[in-house]
Amino acid sequence: MVEDEAIPAGNFGRFMGRNRCQDILRDLHFVNIEAKRTRDKLWKLRSVVDRLQQRFLSAWSLPSVFSFDEGVLPSTSKRNTTRMFMPDKPHRYGSKMFMTCDSRTAYCRRFELYVGKRNAGNGKDAPIDNKTSAAAVVRNLKVVLESNERIPWHAVVVDRLYSSVLLAIELLGMGIYVIGTIMTNRLGYDANVKEDRASRPASIPRGTCKFSR
Repeated sequence: MVEDEAIPAGNFGRFMGRNRCQDILRDLHFVNIEAKRTRDKLWKLRSVVDRLQQRFLSAWSLPSVFSFDEGVLPSTSKRNTTRMFMPDKPHRYGSKMFMTCDSRTAYCRRFELYVGKRNAGNGKDAPIDNKTSAAAVVRNLKVVLESNERIPWHAVVVDRLYSSVLLAIELLGMGIYVIGTIMTNRLGYDANVKEDRASRPASIPRGTCKFSR
């Protein structure tokens, strides 16, 4: 191990050649391909993902402040059934993940691969995607909070994609404060704290803020 706790280059080559490693990866399977398939797009990797989740949860104590955001596993392969096109991301093609991380060390406590909208009973996509946005925050935080002995209160940092008044109320009931920016057109946002001007007037000192109760 080096000073930044990363494994230096060249170590893996001492135990296995590159071509041998590629041959193994080409034929590597974690499930019986003859088994009955499910509708889970990650059925070939589900056992590995579940095992990683268990290890991540057991190796980290929940701090008082942590973050929740989405990440991307870059992938351009058409064989990747979870691949999405995300024009606003640095990597436009890849698998989207919801990640709960330590805000100080960036340790990933939990990740959830997004595999698509929840299907309705008639086989068609539901009009509301219950797997994303605020629903993803609540769903993942419930798992994280139940896995450890926790201190009474926590604070989660989210970006404006997730932050809303309704989410803040929901998490407050779980003993979690929310930190983050919010779009002023969100339901429940107090119009009295919204400024009509886009820029700060010179008459208002820098750092001035308003509270809504």
